[in-house]
Amino acid sequence: MKCIQIIFILATLCTISQTYKYNYCEAPLPLNRGAPGSDSKLVTMAVITRHGDRSPANVLPYEDDTWDFCNIESLTVVDDHGYNIHVEIPGTDQSHYSENLWKGNCVPGQLTEKGYSQHLDLGKELRKIYVDQYKFLPKEYDVNQIYVRSTNVWRTKQSAQAQMLGLYPDKISQIPLHIRPREVDNLSVNSFSCPKVNNLTAECMNSKEFVETQKNTLDLYRKFNKITGISPDNVAWNREWDHYFDNFNARKCHGIEYPSKNDHYIREKDVYIMSLTASKQTTMLFGGEIARLSTADFVEELLTSFNATMFSESSIKYRLFSGHDNTISILLNAFNVHDGLWPPYASHIIIELWEEIPSQYSVRFIYNGDVKVIPGCEAMCSWEKFYSYSLENIFFKDYAEECYDP
Repeated sequence: MKCIQIIFILATLCTISQTYKYNYCEAPLPLNRGAPGSDSKLVTMAVITRHGDRSPANVLPYEDDTWDFCNIESLTVVDDHGYNIHVEIPGTDQSHYSENLWKGNCVPGQLTEKGYSQHLDLGKELRKIYVDQYKFLPKEYDVNQIYVRSTNVWRTKQSAQAQMLGLYPDKISQIPLHIRPREVDNLSVNSFSCPKVNNLTAECMNSKEFVETQKNTLDLYRKFNKITGISPDNVAWNREWDHYFDNFNARKCHGIEYPSKNDHYIREKDVYIMSLTASKQTTMLFGGEIARLSTADFVEELLTSFNATMFSESSIKYRLFSGHDNTISILLNAFNVHDGLWPPYASHIIIELWEEIPSQYSVRFIYNGDVKVIPGCEAMCSWEKFYSYSLENIFFKDYAEECYDP
């Protein structure tokens, strides 16, 4: 289906696994799920992550709260030309803009100290499991066994660096961070490489199911717009809930009050209903054919690299891909294991390839500590079934026809 249809009610929170309690502000750390058998051998693995906690990317018209959570001195941001970048936000005594619109040491959408720590802790936990307990990864960093790639966005690059610093302390300067041009990057929804995604997204947003989510929350839109000063004609803020979701949940994660005006207040229950609706919408927008077209190239690339390691054509044991919430959503939807909730900060998918007996391989798919069962599989999915599912349900059959055909 072009726009995934899902049954979504307030009980959604009760349908997810009991392994952890959903918390948008921070995904749980990974768990040691143990080897599938006494003679099983881990062959290779991939970790696909969402960046850590950040300041809101979508700023309200009169954003006069102080976002002072981005004092990350341990990592220097370097641009594409090798220049060190230093974020400067003028003080309120220097600029009318800062006085009335934005205060603090964060820029919109910047990784916070908390977000940095989330990925540092994630790296430490991965080291505990895959270096100390499984004794799979080398104790010392080895460029021939570790591959790290990120989207070309500050918060994802810094998240990848923080995670690798946790995995291999004091080796951050030695670890290459691979970046691809936006036009050919397959770590997130890419309408440049696959223009048909734009058409499918428009169809989805005009679908009966999606329009219904908007109609059911019109009163909430009116309330939010009135209090925040957002114009009802502002399409970006009123066509779907993602902008409000981003801003209000970022506030919640940092204890910053929701906006208010005179005696009008945004209540916690308002944000709760809005967040559930936003999660429904994002699952629809990043599901079905949109998810397949958006992740087909990445999944094929990943499984090809796994295959190369299986046949000793590659020495890479650990692949880290640092991306965004839609990176996680499209992959979960493509494998039909999405829980219907917006991926928390520092969410992670771990895909492990095990050799259970000589020349017989199985895949384990883990999302935020939870083992997910791919349709037609068990918790340990045979390589043949996993690859077959990907080939039939995800891979491109004809890239040019599928992505460029109107």
